[in-house]
This record gives sequence, structure tokens and C-alpha cells, in this order.
Amino acid sequence: MRLFFGIYPPESVQHEAAAIRDRVKEKLRDDRAKWTKTAQLHVTLQFLGDHDTDAEAIAAAREVSHAPFRIALSGIGDFGHVYFVGVADAAPLIALAHDLGAALKRHGFTLDDRPYHPHLTIARVRRAHPVDVPARSAPFDVSSFALLESRAGEYVTRETFPLTG
Repeated sequence: MRLFFGIYPPESVQHEAAAIRDRVKEKLRDDRAKWTKTAQLHVTLQFLGDHDTDAEAIAAAREVSHAPFRIALSGIGDFGHVYFVGVADAAPLIALAHDLGAALKRHGFTLDDRPYHPHLTIARVRRAHPVDVPARSAPFDVSSFALLESRAGEYVTRETFPLTG
């Protein structure tokens, strides 16, 4: 199973992100772009890849202790082949991703060593070009994160972990 940890914004913010995605889509007019479905808009914390079981990932996530926090989506960016909406006030999100990564490494997971850049992917393209679209969501509370499985193009929540620290 293909696993990753992520945060789903509340439905109202997912709809705001979808509206941003649609404004980018209108500007780009790229028929080959793969646009993220509204229900799948999320912020990835850690990508684990393919694993036979989720038991160790769940055990690692249960070790993480963080208080709930507040963030907002802000700004359009790209990684060359991906368009994303960035995250404002991201320090607590970055700390959560770091602590989750440390717990996962203690449980034997090998993780990407690139610096964490919190974002919400809105499209995958052959080559991104600068796009000027206003992009800001209402601030929202993050009170949990989830272990997700990518299955046949859909994301399935394996387990949710409340932030209570």
C-alpha cells in the first residue's frame, strides 16, 4: 500500500483552494494538466511510499505530541512540474512534520531528506510557468493529522491522530 501522512483542511477551505485551483486552470488553459480533485486537496506531512503494512507508521504517529494550531493557505508557487498553494504561518506545521519524521525514522522508515516545504498541490503539469492568481484562504485550525493510503487514484484514511499536546 502507498502511504503518506497529511492534513485535510476543513471543507470550506478545500472549496476556497478549489476556487484558487480553478482560477489557475482558467489562466493556464493546459489540456494536459492533471488537476487535483477538491476532495483530495491536502497538505502532505510525510510521504512513506509503498509498504506491506501500516502498523509501524501508526505506532510512530502515536508517539507524536503537538498542540492544535492555526494556519492559512497563501500564495501560488511551483516545483517545475507541480502548481501548489503555499501555507502561511507554517512554523507549527513544519515542527509537526519534523517531529513526525523523527518518530518515523526511529521506527525504521527512510524519508526524503529535502527541506520540508508545506503546500497543497493543485495541479501536475509538464512544465510550470509563473502564474499570477490571488491565493489566500481563511485561517483554519489544525486539530489532527491522518495516515492516508493512495489507492487507485483515491485517498483512503487509514487512521486519524488528534493533536492534543
